[in-house]
Formats: sequence, structure tokens, C-alpha cells
Amino acid sequence: MNINYHHNNKTINNNNTQLIEKVYTIPNNLVKYIIGPQGKHIRGIEELSGCKASIIEQKSQLQQQQLQNNNLAKLTIKGQTQIEIENAWNAIKSLLLEYGWKFNEKQNNFFELLSEAQQLFSELEKKIEQEANEMANCFEESKKAYNKGNGALAKHKSEEGKKHQQQMQLYQKESAQKMFQYINSGNDITIIDLHGQYTNFALEFLKERVELFRKKNIKKELQIIVGAGNHSGKHGAKIKPLVINYLINEKISYKETNLGQLSAQF
Repeated sequence: MNINYHHNNKTINNNNTQLIEKVYTIPNNLVKYIIGPQGKHIRGIEELSGCKASIIEQKSQLQQQQLQNNNLAKLTIKGQTQIEIENAWNAIKSLLLEYGWKFNEKQNNFFELLSEAQQLFSELEKKIEQEANEMANCFEESKKAYNKGNGALAKHKSEEGKKHQQQMQLYQKESAQKMFQYINSGNDITIIDLHGQYTNFALEFLKERVELFRKKNIKKELQIIVGAGNHSGKHGAKIKPLVINYLINEKISYKETNLGQLSAQF
């Protein structure tokens, strides 16, 4: 899903202090992430950048109707310098990335990483599902044959099921690698994004990056994006606890920078 944003600038006077005001229109469904629980996120952005940020409704009925029709909200950032405003905007983009929304600088829009990636890899996912169904059917037929005393057929169906299982795992690995490359395109070595991964592959990718840091003796923080668990179902985030457990076992110090990101120190 791609969603365009728009912005405009103006200068205002506030108690004899000249402030720059920049107004953005952003997707409504991203507002909750920017504000955060009890305003925690937006306050953090203000403290980091020195700006004041607010999300308000349009005053005129026509403007309000236009925003509702386009599912947009109005974000206002006020600061003393353009740099402060850019810092605030960059902090917002970084925050939204933790929730699976990335900003495309060339196209000036936000896009949801998982929905874009899932469209690209839908054919592979269909193949995975097909092999999983074939595997399950073969194992079920093997069980029935065994219960009827037909050992030869049971063995044949079991071996056939294992072949489907192996093919399914190959497709899963291919899908995981392509997903990883797609989501991490543009990231440098100090950022690893594990969005949308099977838990076992997420851990493999992290292990490879940690080994690279150690091999090259890289003394920098590794930003590990684990996501906020919005796509993990009722049981919550799956990758995050796995990553934390791995870092603890490897005696790698880390801190939780926000709900969907960890920072590991090397």
C-alpha cells in the first residue's frame, strides 16, 4: 500500500520568537504510532528535535471532508530552524519504520513493507502452501495405510511426504531470503530489519550479522528492527523475545530503543 503525503511551510511569530511551521498530511492509520501510548512517542520526538509537533483536524468543513475522504490527518511541526523540523520529521519516519511503514524519498510516500513484499512474493507463498498441503495429505495417507497393515504403502507415502516437506522448506528459505533483501535494501551494515520473517530464518540472519561484526571487529551499535508484533496475531510478537534470548546467551549488551527496535552494542 502506497500513501502520498503533502507538506507546506510558513513562518510565524510566537512571543517575539520567529518559528518555522511545516504542515504535513499523513495517513490516518499512522497517527496512533506517532502519538504512542499516552503521547509517549510524540513527546520523545519533541524532546529529541526541540520542535513542537501536533496532529490536528482541518478547521473548514470542506478541508475536513477532503481529509476524511482521503483518510488523511494533518501533522504540524513547529521549530526555530529548518534543521529542527527536519530532525523531527526524520524521527517520525524512523519511528514509523518500526511499525512496518517506510518512506520512499523519491516518490514522496509511505508504503507498508509487508504488504508490498507479500505481493512480490505471493507466488512463492502459494507454492509453500501447496507443498504443505501435499505433505500433510501424504502423512495422513501413510498413517491410514499403516493402521490397515499396509506397510509398503505407508512407507511410500511417508517418503513422498518428506519430499514435499523438503521442497516446502526450500521455498520458505527462498522466500525468507528475498524478503530480507527487499526490506533491507538501502540499509547499511549497522541496521538489520527482520520484519515479516519466519522466526528460524530471522535468527539465522541475525547470527550471520553478529558473526560479521565479530569477524571484522566492528565497534558500532547494531540496530535490530524486530517490529511491534502487529502482524503476529493474538499471541503478540514472536521475533523480539527470540532475539532478546539470543543476545543474552551470546552475552551481547543491548537496550530497547522503542517497542519494535533493539540496539546491540559491540
